[in-house]
Parts: sequence; structure tokens; C-alpha cells
Amino acid sequence: MVKKIFYPLFAAAILLFAESALAEQIDAQQARQQAMAFLNRNATTKKMLKGGNADLQLAYTAQSGEYYAFNASAADGYVLVSGDDRMPAVIGYSDEGKFDADAIPDNMREWLETYAEQVRYVQTHAGVHIQSSTDQTSIGNVYPLLGNTKWNQSAPYNNMCPTFSNNGTTQRAVTGCVATAMAQVMYYHRWPETGTGSNTYTFNLNSDEQQPLTLSADFSQSRYDWANMLPNYTGNETSTQNNAVAKLMSDCGVAMDMGYGASSGAVTRIAMNRMPKHFRYDKSIKFIMRDAYTLEKWLNIINGELSSNRPVIHTGASNQGGHAFVVDGCNSNGYYHVNWGWNGMSNGYFVLTDLTPTDQGIGSSEGGYNLR
Repeated sequence: MVKKIFYPLFAAAILLFAESALAEQIDAQQARQQAMAFLNRNATTKKMLKGGNADLQLAYTAQSGEYYAFNASAADGYVLVSGDDRMPAVIGYSDEGKFDADAIPDNMREWLETYAEQVRYVQTHAGVHIQSSTDQTSIGNVYPLLGNTKWNQSAPYNNMCPTFSNNGTTQRAVTGCVATAMAQVMYYHRWPETGTGSNTYTFNLNSDEQQPLTLSADFSQSRYDWANMLPNYTGNETSTQNNAVAKLMSDCGVAMDMGYGASSGAVTRIAMNRMPKHFRYDKSIKFIMRDAYTLEKWLNIINGELSSNRPVIHTGASNQGGHAFVVDGCNSNGYYHVNWGWNGMSNGYFVLTDLTPTDQGIGSSEGGYNLR
């Protein structure tokens, strides 16, 4: 059986044009008006306003006004609006849940920081204009391929991850965003039935004691129980169902030399190499860098994967760290659906932007790979 997953990185580049001399920052009231106008443009988002009579409540303002978050007051959903008119007006939205800056997924927090870095860059460099996915020709609508799959990094997903000491108490490490993103995509494909080969590695636990730990896995002895994995876990599952997803998550982590602890992280290039080695994906897999492509060509690659019913795992980095998440859909307005791997929290549609030159230090080390 042959499967193909595309695993590219999150776009972050800027194009320079001498046309923004009159650009200015946007205040909260202007941002709210833009959010209302955006939501009223189509039936899908208009329902967040309950026929246009409901208000939008300001939920968050970025530290220096780089963006604003508004929650729908009479329905589920939120809208993220840029704080600078050189950026796309609406950078993200969702018709599910609310925006809570204290509870958003870590990888979404990193994505927003990457965006804020871009805003600060254009505000300190004259003549900058942003190109984004909303300027490109879309392939139309691809409904989120992961559907109702809303996995997380804690229990029961991490039930087979190692434990560590934190301030004198024993805790279980989280699965990590790279392993969670990969496991969700593997669950979508229901592949493989069994693994192959083995892996052993030693790392220092990300904990207060920093003690070394050696982990091993014989993937040839692993049979992935897709039938007993569920798209969402609520706490009422059987031990068989819990063990099925925990085994997949654990094998993904050990395969990619996951550095476990209070926060868990892995190198995506290692993860790429281990997918054909341990999970029977095609050896034609290759890592590709975002800055090797124009935004149009990059989006064409992503669109090709989505239109072929293959969800995309994006990776990227801000100055604060790295992150991974799944892009599994898009719409005709140029927004891409993101599953953050955080129990469905904050899943929604987001814009992809392009900032050049790439040597300015914002997300320039990102990359990606695909599996066939």
C-alpha cells in the first residue's frame, strides 16, 4: 500500500514594493469594523453574527497592537484582525469555540508570534508590502480532511510516554506537537498496519533534574489498532481504545528521537527520515525549504496535496521556537484550515503570508517534506 503525505513548512516571507508610504496602524475600533465586514461577506461566517445583529467583543490585543482577536458574543467563533493595513485585514477566523490568549495551543502561539514579528518588520522598514494567500488563485473549497479528529498531547495520548520529575513530583511527558501532527495524519491514512525496524536513543529529559534517559522501540512488533482509535477522546473510552492511540503516539515519538519532558520537541528532518524507515512510507520522501519557492509556487504545492485528499503537516519557527501543525483544508477566499493538535481548540482558517528577503530572520529556517 502506498501513501503520500506532504510535510512542508509554514510560509514566512515578504515582498518589497515602494507603495506603502501612506500605510498606518489600525486601532481596535477599525479592526472590529473590518472583522464585521469580513464576517458579513458569506453565509458560512455570517452565522457567527446571528444575522448581523450580534456584536463582536474584543478578546485580546497583541502587546504592540500587531493584531486583535474578537469573539462572537452570541455564537461560537472568533476573528483575528491585523494591526497594520499593509498586512491582510483578517489573518484568521474560526466558527468554533472562543479565543482565549491564556489557553491557546503552544504552536498557535508561536504562529501568532511569527506573524507579530512580520508586522514589526514592516513597521520598521519603509516601502514594504505583504503578499498573502488571499491574493492568490485558490483551488476552491477543500473541507477539512481530518474531519472530527481532534487529538491532544496529554492523556490518554501520552499514556505511554516517559515520566519525569518536576519540582519533586512525578509527571508524564506530553507527546510533542511534531508527533501529534504526524500521528493525526497517519490516523487519517490508517497506515501502516505494522512498523519495521527498531530505534534506540538517549536524551536528557526536559525537567528540573535534566537526567539522561534511554528509550527503545521495536516497531516490527507494533501493530497499529486503527479500528480502536477514535477521532476524539472525552474520558469515557475503554482501555483498549486508549492504548491504541497511546501506542501510535509513543512509536511516533521514539521513531523521531523525541526529547520528552514538560515540553517535548523533535527535529523534523529526523522525523522525515524515520517515516519510510519505520512506518513503510515511500523512500522518495524529501525535505523542501519554503524560501526556495515563490508564494504562488508554494501554495500550488500545498493545493495539489489538499486537492488529492492528502493533509499537509507544516513546520516552522519564530524567534521564540519551532512548531508543527496540520493544514487539512482551504477555501476559495485563500484561507487554509489548521488543526493545531490541541483537542480541537482554536482550529480554524488562517492566511499564509510571504515575506522577503528571507535573511531578515523571520521564519527563514523552515522546511518540509512529503511521503509517497
